[in-house]
Amino acid sequence: MVEVEVISEEVVKPSSPTPPHLRTYKVSLLDQNAPTSHEPIIFFYPRRGRVVMDERVDQLKHSLSETLTRFYPLAGRFVDRLCIDCNDQGALFYTARIHCSLADVLSQPHIDLESLRQFLPVYVLSEQVYQVAIQVNLFTCGGLAISVFVFHKVIDATTMTSFFTCWSSIHRGSQVDSDSDCTSAASLFPPNESLPTDLTLMKATSLFREGKCIIQRYVFTAEALSAMKAKSTSQRVPNPTRIEALTCFLWKHGMAASRATWGGSPQPSILCCIVDLRRRLVPLLSKNAIGNILWKVITQCDKEESLQLDKLVAKLRATLKKTRDGIASKLQGEMGYYQTCKLLEEFRNTCARYKDVLNPYALSSLCNMGLNQVDFGWGKPIWVSSAGGEVDSDMKNFVRLMDGVGKDEIDAWVALDKREMLELERDPEFLALATPNPGIPILFSTL
Repeated sequence: MVEVEVISEEVVKPSSPTPPHLRTYKVSLLDQNAPTSHEPIIFFYPRRGRVVMDERVDQLKHSLSETLTRFYPLAGRFVDRLCIDCNDQGALFYTARIHCSLADVLSQPHIDLESLRQFLPVYVLSEQVYQVAIQVNLFTCGGLAISVFVFHKVIDATTMTSFFTCWSSIHRGSQVDSDSDCTSAASLFPPNESLPTDLTLMKATSLFREGKCIIQRYVFTAEALSAMKAKSTSQRVPNPTRIEALTCFLWKHGMAASRATWGGSPQPSILCCIVDLRRRLVPLLSKNAIGNILWKVITQCDKEESLQLDKLVAKLRATLKKTRDGIASKLQGEMGYYQTCKLLEEFRNTCARYKDVLNPYALSSLCNMGLNQVDFGWGKPIWVSSAGGEVDSDMKNFVRLMDGVGKDEIDAWVALDKREMLELERDPEFLALATPNPGIPILFSTL
């Protein structure tokens, strides 16, 4: 394992106090439905030019302080299920010295995904305390990695991207387009304290399996994705997207690995995909709107059905279209609470019918969001990653898609039971298109 030495821990507070009329931030009904998890992201930057690390860290803290003024709910604390006291308590900020070079970590034949967890903040986020924790990791070569944990109950991936885009723009002295929008989400989707805690989407649908699992990274090149799209094409879906094709490819081979591991007859399965509602609203909601402006779409595959890729893509496309066309308007306003409860009950009833045999999978895509464009003034990151290895998790059978290193590549971070993962990596059809966890070449500037 890599030797990591945490050399400082402090709290970074907003540069300006939050005005009294903004002190209370109301979450939306969609936030109430979000998981109480924290999302790990790591940005890797090689050395470019001469570096004075202490100055760079101080500048990062200063620009973070200004960013928290614009995203002030992230510096506050939950006082109950529906409200955040925007009391400027701040975000945790760690600095760590890594006793190796960036190339020692990334430029191996296969990256040690479990070692990446050492670059994450050691703090566990919760509603009662810090909602954002950041760790700046300094490598001996002058490269660095900036990692973050953000409490998912407050923001989604779009908001997180806006936060990092704002932070990096402030850091390099560029103009920030606009402040965050902290009111629209709760106005469009009013919270309701009557929403039962056991009716949140994660609990209502039994989407995630708890227990030990392994998180592995698979890279899909542009050529592999093109081949996948060709196999996904059908009369019903003549133009599948690469995300649709890859989503169903992973679902198909995940189900096949499960069947190979446990034997017996085929089991029914569901796939949960996350849909961003911002583009479905009229008028469109700004990307700077804070909150979980998303919904989950459930696609079912009965045990008797074929696992042909084109058929799975057709089922996914039909489900997405049915949900996208009307879900945003149904969830809005005071009546949105009743529609939300109705949909969650339907999800729960669907899962209850198969509670002993249901094989659930869930997928979230961070592709094309701009995380790989986050430039603090020393260039774009060479890689934006999650973390892997063996973990004890409540999100088994979960897949996260992220932009890869190469042009139009996608990294798939797949969490499966260890035995199922072994079967997946024995699947020749899967390995024909997936590259298991390749290393990343690093070029250094010495100017």
